[in-house]
Amino acid sequence: GAFSRYAPFEGQEASMVGSAKALRDVDWIVPTYREYAVFLARGVPVRELLLRLVVRRGDPVKGHELTLYGSRRYRVLMPAGAVGIMTSVAVGLAWGIKLRGAGEVVLTYLGDGATSKGDFHEGLNMAGVLGVPAVFFCQNNRYAISLPVERQTASPTIAEKGAAYGIDWYRVDGNDVVAVKHVTSVLVERSRSEHTPFLVEALTYRLGPHTTVDNPRVYRSEDEVKRWRELDPLRRTRAYLMERGLWSEDEERAYIAQVEERLNAEIEQVLGEPEIEPEVILEDVYSRPTREVLRSMEELRRQLARLRVSERHQPFA
Repeated sequence: GAFSRYAPFEGQEASMVGSAKALRDVDWIVPTYREYAVFLARGVPVRELLLRLVVRRGDPVKGHELTLYGSRRYRVLMPAGAVGIMTSVAVGLAWGIKLRGAGEVVLTYLGDGATSKGDFHEGLNMAGVLGVPAVFFCQNNRYAISLPVERQTASPTIAEKGAAYGIDWYRVDGNDVVAVKHVTSVLVERSRSEHTPFLVEALTYRLGPHTTVDNPRVYRSEDEVKRWRELDPLRRTRAYLMERGLWSEDEERAYIAQVEERLNAEIEQVLGEPEIEPEVILEDVYSRPTREVLRSMEELRRQLARLRVSERHQPFA
């Protein structure tokens, strides 16, 4: 109940971690609202993400764009919530990198639902025309919220849509972390050296709800979820490591206990932080506040002061 909204990524861990680990520190990430595993793989502190989710003092984005995350330090571009629109933005970022000769690559995450939007096609078209160092990583988790992928497109695959824009495309088992890292690593380095965009379709499945305000039982069966749970990337990775003597059940139990203890402590600390004052919403409208912004901030403070006085004097029912 502490988080107003959250987009779970259970079932998509291999797609996220494998692709994120293919990048260099200088490369840029353009996420959606679901890539928390990408942020953790990138080195973003858990506390920073928790502050973002509960909007407490210390939230790096000061309450803007609830549930989304961006950070110049970790080279994560702040996304917008609307599906698909960051594709064109990513092309602009990658074009700037090419013009500067910076030797960086932009990895853009999107879902299967985004490929039904015009922004996706406009972005890929310009990426092909301009020849930018960008990899578009589509996590086909089978559903655009409640709409199955079969009802979104008549194309046999999402990946082959890249051909219309002169972009090489690849499909990968999105639940195989080793395969994802290998494919993405190869394409990222080719994109860096050749200034060539690529489209990757990672075949995976969202085991949980779209967000915490979604009820997936309305649009998919328990049998379907059960079949995909057998392909859970965590189970597969565990089996892969155990077969090679690199992991054990005792190590896993100890690790889970350690993570739960640390996470619970972080949550308790974050929930103890003061709430952000509403007037911070105006602090970053411009790099330096204009007179109009300063007047608006002062008026907001007066309104909030009156509201607080009114709340204190509210009679009991």
